[in-house]
Parts: sequence; structure tokens; C-alpha cells
Amino acid sequence: MRGVAVDGVRISQGMATGDVPAAVAILIEAFAEKIAHELRPRSEEQLVRLVTSGISREHALVAAARDGSLIGVAGVAAPGRPFFHIPFAVLRREFGLPGALTRWAYSLLEVAAAPRRPGTRRVEVLAVAAGSRGRGVGSALLDAAADGARQEGAKRLILEVVDTNGRAKELYERAGFRATRTVRSGALTAGAGYRAIHFMRRDL
Repeated sequence: MRGVAVDGVRISQGMATGDVPAAVAILIEAFAEKIAHELRPRSEEQLVRLVTSGISREHALVAAARDGSLIGVAGVAAPGRPFFHIPFAVLRREFGLPGALTRWAYSLLEVAAAPRRPGTRRVEVLAVAAGSRGRGVGSALLDAAADGARQEGAKRLILEVVDTNGRAKELYERAGFRATRTVRSGALTAGAGYRAIHFMRRDL
């Protein structure tokens, strides 16, 4: 999918190098509490470096406004092909060995959620710039993710949403996702602002 225009918003597969700073800013704003809890960055500059190092540009879907500015990003993972993953070497360089090990533990949660079946794709992240929410950008990104998954021969699209994000859950339900199970995470994730995770699925 080279690019599809939907109601004035252009959805494209792959992220240009020049779009990375805007995408990083959108992701940091959307997941600020979760990122702060898991990465515990020492400065804004360090946070930007960490998030930038984790993005896989080729596995991104980006939404651009009429003026070309980036207003949304989604990352779609396949078995053995994550969208976002900060290398351990980067964590060690930034925090030293003890600090890297404690932060690396949260990567295990992502590993547990990663798709394992060849016919499954996972919407790993979905974020829309604050000023562009409520305009259908998230829905357009989800539809593009579904189209891309079908083109790869996938039969299902999965994602997770936390219990405190009811608005996102409603968006996913409108897009055809249904909840399959809920996992209580309790104190492990309370610092990130949630205590349960809803796992959702959309058959393609």
C-alpha cells in the first residue's frame, strides 16, 4: 500500500526518515504514563533517543494531513517481526547494566503479546496527535492495518487495550474488534495507570 487518501487524511505504509521526529512526539504524548513507568527516562532528550531507537520504520502506517504533517501512526507486528523494540545494547548504554536489566523486564510483556501464528498480525501501537483526535484518523489507520494484513495472507488482527482507556476500546469495537479475554495485571502495571488488559481480535 503506497498511499490511500481517506477524508483528507493520507495513510501510507512505511515511515520516511523525516517523519520519525513527529512520530516519536506523537507516541510519547499518547503513551506518556506507560513510557515513564517502564523506561523511567532521566531526561526528555534521553526519552526521545530511546523511543527513536525502538521504531521499525518499515512496519509503520502513518497518517498525514493535507499539508503533509504527520498526525497519526500505527505499528503492525508479525511473528518474529515487532514494530517497537529497544535493543538491550541501547538500554545498557543509556542506563548501565543494572538499569538496563530492570527496564528490559518489561520487554517480556511485549514478547508474551507478540503474534505467534503466521496468519496473525498485531496492532502493536496506535496513536493520533492530540489535535487530530475525533476525526476518524484512528479508524483509517485500523482499516489500513487490516488491508495490509489481508494482503500478507493474514486471517486475523489482534491488539490489546488497557482497562482505563474506554474510548480506545469503543474505537476498536466500532472497527470490528471483539474482546476475547481480560488479564488482570494489578500492582505490576498500576504505576502505568492501569490494572487490566483487554485482548481483542478482528477476523479478516
